[in-house]
Amino acid sequence: MMLKELIRNSRRINKYFCHNYHLQVHRNYNFSYDRLKEYRGDTPTRLLNSAAGNAVAYNNFITLDNSLNPKPLNFNLIWLRDHCRCPECYNYSTNQKRCSILDIAQNASVKECTVENNILKIIWTDNHKSTFSLEWLSQFYNNTKKCECPVLWNKRIMKSLNIKSIDVKDFLYSDKGILELLTSVLRFGVGFIKNVLPTKEATEQVIQKISHTQRTFFGDMWEFTDSLDHEDTAYTRDALGAHTDNTYFSEAAGLQVFHCLHHDGEGGETLLVDGFYVAKHLKEKYPTSYQRLTSTFIESEFKEAEKHYLACGPILKLNSITGELEQVRFNMYDRAPLKTVAMENMQDFYEDFINLSKIICDPQNEWWFKLQPGTVLIFNNWRVLHGRAAYTGHRRIAGCYIGYSDWHSKARTLGLL
Repeated sequence: MMLKELIRNSRRINKYFCHNYHLQVHRNYNFSYDRLKEYRGDTPTRLLNSAAGNAVAYNNFITLDNSLNPKPLNFNLIWLRDHCRCPECYNYSTNQKRCSILDIAQNASVKECTVENNILKIIWTDNHKSTFSLEWLSQFYNNTKKCECPVLWNKRIMKSLNIKSIDVKDFLYSDKGILELLTSVLRFGVGFIKNVLPTKEATEQVIQKISHTQRTFFGDMWEFTDSLDHEDTAYTRDALGAHTDNTYFSEAAGLQVFHCLHHDGEGGETLLVDGFYVAKHLKEKYPTSYQRLTSTFIESEFKEAEKHYLACGPILKLNSITGELEQVRFNMYDRAPLKTVAMENMQDFYEDFINLSKIICDPQNEWWFKLQPGTVLIFNNWRVLHGRAAYTGHRRIAGCYIGYSDWHSKARTLGLL
């Protein structure tokens, strides 16, 4: 059946394609043969029909309606040509594209297209051939990958979660161990590894299973006591309120690791607060404060001899695509002199900051526990705030940072993201 005849009778089109895979034209397009010719190339694409399916290109799009998706899928022609995965267009050795976008844009007109055996086949006007599985195409419309949804918690909820500690042997010598650990971090923001030798070297061996450490001015693997090796409150015996680290870096560390190697005194309990739970509570109770803290940028800094790190960003950072909360950047100690907020807006900022701080410091949102030698704590520094109680005696803590991109890379290779 010729394309002109199909266009003249839209009812016959719908009836004609009532089988597993069929073509549907854009609902918002004024159908006429002349308008159809306006797509790139000015010549209607030949329609191919088979028992397996049909496809057509027009107005810079291919539209597919198939049983894998409840709604028609519209694919831009340049996008399809740009995503061709033939060996000429894609280097499977390096997992990189081969073609220039300038070449792609000039050759994004279709001569023929059809669907056979769940495969979209395209012959372009320069006779290049591309194939796409419908399952692969569908993922760009439907988020079919099952990611671990965050489980938000406060003190009461945490008691019922009973987060599992992974034995170090299972973690080091099986994929199951690291899968369980990163699943825990993705869900709760926290994970534990038990029965680790209380040494910095044994701690590093565990961390290398996830990724290499993120080097900062603290070093790769660090060990801190109360010796004040750096001009930082962490290197004292004082209590530390809940905070996230590295707010003075352009990209804060993704994971933070703590392992108590030795403590011969009292106190020093670890404090964790779920920043995502806190932000949700803030949004519900003080929606205006939440909105302003996602859009107001403040500076944080770290200063010591020959070092001055400074970064600027919102306390509550949203994902630029989804609009969902992505990172909590809260640190009372590292705030730089506030000059990014106009004086006429300063009262609002402090009101918002106090509202957030009150929720963070609410005892109902605090999870306290004593970190013992042999147990490695790993938590998401973009989500979970940490602190500690004041302590007596001598205490040694080993730890490190892991980059956000690095631990997410590992999670992707395990199919968790």
